[in-house]
This record gives sequence, structure tokens and C-alpha cells, in this order.
Amino acid sequence: MTLSNKELLQLNYQGFIPGPNESEDEFLERISYNQNLRQTLSQENIPIANPIFEIEQCSEVIKPYNFSLPWLLVMYSNYQLFPWHGACAWIFQMTSTSPIGAFLQLRSTFKQNKTLWKIYNKNELLEHECCHAARMAFDENVFEEFLAYQISPSFFRRIVGPLFKSSYELVITLLLFTILICTNIFAIFFESYEAQNLYKYALAAFFIFMTALCIRLFFRHNQFLKCKNNLNKFTPLSQEIVFRLTDKEIISFGKMNKEQISQYLQKDPSLRCRLLYLLFTHNTSGPDITNKN
Repeated sequence: MTLSNKELLQLNYQGFIPGPNESEDEFLERISYNQNLRQTLSQENIPIANPIFEIEQCSEVIKPYNFSLPWLLVMYSNYQLFPWHGACAWIFQMTSTSPIGAFLQLRSTFKQNKTLWKIYNKNELLEHECCHAARMAFDENVFEEFLAYQISPSFFRRIVGPLFKSSYELVITLLLFTILICTNIFAIFFESYEAQNLYKYALAAFFIFMTALCIRLFFRHNQFLKCKNNLNKFTPLSQEIVFRLTDKEIISFGKMNKEQISQYLQKDPSLRCRLLYLLFTHNTSGPDITNKN
């Protein structure tokens, strides 16, 4: 089966985005798998007791990336969530030959409540994790959190949110901070040269690690904005296009002119680049674009 441009765009706006190097057969198999995921999970031994999945939780269009995921399953459970996590996206393969699947997990309290600790907002968490689910076929971790945090209504989260690329970096930060506090207390109660030195080493380690993270964040923000601003010159769909790029492309597209980007997309025979070329050469956003061939 060969997807028409109209069909490819319709699937794209339903949150089915082809991954890098994903063939059309693999893409269609992944779509079918996720649309029938509730039945599949009920037949598998997943490590969550009595999971209850719901759909239609993500049917709203996520702007500015212009997709919705009405098929995406949402589960309410606290299973394996860190204390600071309000939600997570599970992206998995049951076996090495299975299609990639995804579902969302929200804290149990969100079943009845819209907010948690006056910090987490259910709708914002859903949209954030939907970004990860829509990019389930991408194995790109440099700008993944940048893309997900861009839709946050909070300016602070849009800027600082991508500071950590993974939970491991956050755990290291918390560990260093805990060591810093403990050595500080130790230095106060034991006014010895060794205690003071221990505190200074802990402070230096924490400062160096956080400085490295902040420098990386600054340069990544610069690369990300450069790509968006460059695409803005050529197309009104720059946000949609950026969301569907790889890490390497985000860096490269910030340096290319319109002709170079067009040639790059036409040269790559992949389904994803075909989709990107359709978006790049159209001037309107949303499902109406599918009326054009």
C-alpha cells in the first residue's frame, strides 16, 4: 500500500508521525498496533496491577504543533513515578519485533482533580506527555524536552524546563545538593580544617555540575531558536516542522537557506521527509491542508 499525500497528512494530524528511517509498512503496522493497544495490553503481563485505561483524554489539538491523539490510552496510577513526577509517557516494544507502542500515565489524584500541589496542572501534563507519545518513533534526546516544554503557558518552564535531559541528571543534582547540605552541617558542628575542606569540595562539585547544565541549556536554546526563526522566514508551519525534525536536522536547518532545506527534504526518500516536504511547501495549517495534492 502506498499512502497518498492526503492520507499521510491526515495521519500526521492524528498524531501518527513517521519516525526517522521508518518504512511505510512499519508506520502502518505501528498505527494499527496503537489503535488496538487496549486489547493488546489486556492480554499481556504488564507489571501494573489492574490497570484501567481511558481514551479521548488527548483529543484536543495541541498547538502550535497541530496534532491530537484521540486514540492514546491514559492510565491513572502512581506506579514507579518519582515523587516529583506528575505524569510520564510509556514508550515501549513488547518484543524486539513488535511495533513501538505508547500510553500515558498520570498520578491517581488526577482522576478527580485538575491540579496537584498547586504546581502540576493536568491539562499541561497531558499535553507535555502527548508530545513525547507523538514522537514515539524518534530516538532523539537532545531537543526532546525543548519540544515538549515549548507548549507550557509558563515562561519559566519553557526556559528552564529542558535543563535536565533525563531523570538521572536530576537525581545527580539532588544527590550533590544533599551532600552539600550535609557537609555544610558537618562543617558547622565540627569546625575542623577537614570539615571545611569537605564542604568546599561539595560546593565546588555542585557549582561545576550546575554551571555545565546551564551552559548546555543556553547553547541548546540558541540552536533551537535559530532553527525556528530560520524556518519562520520560509513557512508559516515552522513550529509543526520543527516538532517533526531530528536533533541533527534542528541544528542543520538553522544554518540552511530555503533552497537547501527543500533539496534536503526531496533528496531523502523516507516517509517522514515526504511529510516534512508537504508541510514545508504549503501555506496553511491544519486538516484543510489535506485538500491539496
